[in-house]
Amino acid sequence: MDAAIIVTVVTTVLTFALAAWVVIALRKRQPADVTQLPDGGFAVPVRQLEWRGGSLFGGMTRNGITPKLAIYPDALRFKVFKETVWPLAELERIDAGRILFGHDLRFVGAGTLRASVASAAVARDVLRRLPSGLPLTAAARALRDG
Repeated sequence: MDAAIIVTVVTTVLTFALAAWVVIALRKRQPADVTQLPDGGFAVPVRQLEWRGGSLFGGMTRNGITPKLAIYPDALRFKVFKETVWPLAELERIDAGRILFGHDLRFVGAGTLRASVASAAVARDVLRRLPSGLPLTAAARALRDG
């Protein structure tokens, strides 16, 4: 009986250690800053994207494995499961806020795109690279100007 408990505890500890190592390794692979793309856009290093569609039946999808977000002068390009182009003119508001391990940027229009980024610095950089005149909430303005 004691041997079974020891094996269970050791197996559990090793499993958690392996999971932590995988998460840390994946996070280190991500670029830390917003980078310029060859086509003029800016790639945003996101940890996770969540898209809630504005259709009649709604719907929500997430991607934390290979999310992609890029800012262009006239649109957001993002990939949750398939690449989507969302014109900036269709945005009703852009919000920002803290989460447990980083910051959230929320782009709201006919749907809602939630982008999870690693730090306030990345979120601030994204907000500063958006074209002026977009509808930022008070929290997003404070982060951008801070």
